[in-house]
Amino acid sequence: MTAIQYELTADDFVEFNHFHHKHSPELRRRLLLSRIVIPLFMILALLLTPLLMQRNDRGYREGLTRMRWFFAVPPVLFFYAPIAWKRRQARLIRRMLNEGSTRSLLGNCLITLNDDSISVQRPSSLSTYGWEATDQIRVNSEYCFIYVTSISAIILPRRAFNSSEAFDDFVREIRQHLNRRAITQSMAC
Repeated sequence: MTAIQYELTADDFVEFNHFHHKHSPELRRRLLLSRIVIPLFMILALLLTPLLMQRNDRGYREGLTRMRWFFAVPPVLFFYAPIAWKRRQARLIRRMLNEGSTRSLLGNCLITLNDDSISVQRPSSLSTYGWEATDQIRVNSEYCFIYVTSISAIILPRRAFNSSEAFDDFVREIRQHLNRRAITQSMAC
């Protein structure tokens, strides 16, 4: 049995959501839409308007020339959309966390690894997940996210450990449990 205790903060929760949104196929498609398809449509609409209207008079062309700032909108959308999305998402998550009690989400956290499960104990809750219920593990430079569903995870910050090696060892142990689960499931089939 291995255990680690740490403080889970709102920033950790925000970072998990940023990570998940960055790696979620559905959310990546939506961001692609806002970054590429919409700006491309705007440029095409501006370029095709004179052809569709079949107008060549001088006043109409001057009007389009005055609207050249419109050409700046698509590049701004392309570069600014991810930044705006991330900021808006962080604000929304923080507001949602402030709506009610976060005792079962944030605060002191104790993770315990057993042969058959992973447990997360917080001041007002205890959750135990069998390894077979654990969906996947994702690691970045600052966190380990142990997905227990497709959209929720146990958040384990690197700062909870004395060293990077201790963090890596803990992650390795989780992966060993998940690999044993995979082997057991394949033998059962």
